[in-house]
Amino acid sequence: MRGFLAKMLKKRTGFTLAELVLVLFILGSISAIATIRLGDVLERSRVQAAEADMTVLRDGLVGNASCPGYLADMRPLPGFSPAFLRIHNLLSPTNAIMKAGAILDDGVRRTGYASFSCFTNWNAETGRGWHGPYVRANTFVKNTDPSRDRFFPAPADRRTDNDTTFASRGFFPLVQGLTSQLFAYGYPGEKAVGDPWGNPYVLQIPPADAFTSAAEERRFHFARLVSAGPDGVLQTPCFASGTLDADGRRTLRLAGRLPDGTARSRGDDIVLFIERPDVYECDE
Repeated sequence: MRGFLAKMLKKRTGFTLAELVLVLFILGSISAIATIRLGDVLERSRVQAAEADMTVLRDGLVGNASCPGYLADMRPLPGFSPAFLRIHNLLSPTNAIMKAGAILDDGVRRTGYASFSCFTNWNAETGRGWHGPYVRANTFVKNTDPSRDRFFPAPADRRTDNDTTFASRGFFPLVQGLTSQLFAYGYPGEKAVGDPWGNPYVLQIPPADAFTSAAEERRFHFARLVSAGPDGVLQTPCFASGTLDADGRRTLRLAGRLPDGTARSRGDDIVLFIERPDVYECDE
């Protein structure tokens, strides 16, 4: 009997310290892997949400089975230029940016151009004019100033206190017009749609110097919607300074699409062309 009790007392009733450490290590590793995979799933869902948003924005511009879209309503107007559009145009009455970068904001009639009211009002008889909003914003731009969440930010604005400015992240390239320098993607206070990371979606339209000869419709043929993606930095090439050779012009037109089919120069930006497939082509 005594021998049996001795054996029972010697029997282990718990884990050793080494075993506990090993168990905790295994549990920690499983938790870390689960966290990483959950983060990947969440990031993929954000990318899919951005792609869905951009499809809605594209439909607002070119229309779908249930709605003709902004361009169907506006293109018949004399003087309407598709080469200076911004996402703001889908959300509130167009700024009526005219040919050669001149902004028609005074209501003065010009030879060959429609009056200002044609650009901001719907004419039921002619079926022409702005008939929006063509898109309703469900997601907003993050801004340290909450009163500006629904609008395109100012260059010095930030998403969060620890973030860099919108200008430093590529949201304010300048396009040289005949009368003044124009921001390509939007102006502070214009309505905007935010992507899942809190940045405004932008409409990129290559400038005239991206082409040998650039009719406005031709420029818009290469227009695309862009989200800055998870890193929040717009990297997709669209504008450049200085003289461009044929390859440089093609890079701007094709948003960095390369001959091997990749688009490494876009970083993690998400791009959706509006009127053409996102493929490489040698000719304009």
